[in-house]
Amino acid sequence: MPSLEQWQEWGAQCAAARCAPETRAALHLFGWQRFGHYARRARGEGVAGCLPDAAGCWHLLEARLVTGRSRPGKAYKRWLFDRTAGGGEPLDAVQGGASLLLRSVVRDFLRREAPRPATVSLDAPLEGVEGRLTLADLLPAPDATGAEPDAPRLAGAIARAAFDALDVRARLLVLAKHLDLPLYHPAVTAAAGTSRSRASEIWREAFERLAAEARRACPDEDAGGRLRLCLLAAPELARLIFQWARAEKSAAPVFRVAEEQA
Repeated sequence: MPSLEQWQEWGAQCAAARCAPETRAALHLFGWQRFGHYARRARGEGVAGCLPDAAGCWHLLEARLVTGRSRPGKAYKRWLFDRTAGGGEPLDAVQGGASLLLRSVVRDFLRREAPRPATVSLDAPLEGVEGRLTLADLLPAPDATGAEPDAPRLAGAIARAAFDALDVRARLLVLAKHLDLPLYHPAVTAAAGTSRSRASEIWREAFERLAAEARRACPDEDAGGRLRLCLLAAPELARLIFQWARAEKSAAPVFRVAEEQA
């Protein structure tokens, strides 16, 4: 793992590529090990084949540190080192913050790049069938009337309407789930001001609200079409809540617990 001096060297040099070889190797190893840990935890051992190499893992983290913003609006890289002023062990503060951010990087990477565990290629040959017949061969021809080029815009509007309708406690519970925290965690229920038994109900109601907004926005759409819109809207709702939470004081305990468990 990188030493505090190596983290500080990287902070001064702005990029691992400009650091001494030993520092660069330590940073790359840190990023690669944490990246792999979070990826396997999310998708299992089968995800290993689609992960970047050590330099690629670190590059994704560096990009988030430079381009992302913390709740007060600071670049994450500056926020990372400002954490050392809060007391405690500086090395733990820097590595803990980097690990928390890296978990978000991994989540975004898996959502964009990695197949889901149950994914089967449409080009995979079917078992028990003579000849090379694939799942793609069994799909019906594309139906132009089923295409919905406006789906991303509709999903965004549905997510925004649902976000506006949710109160603070519902937003905090969706945030906790987004950060992989159990809804029954004492810090989560305390922040949301609710009981353990009620927390899961409020979280479910948040997504029932999403479904209600889909029905309101697309009253003539069938159930399958509304479900597809909700699946597009759910990640956007999580993004809106995460963005809101950065500036929300009541969300600080939830972020703190997520960081401690990173």
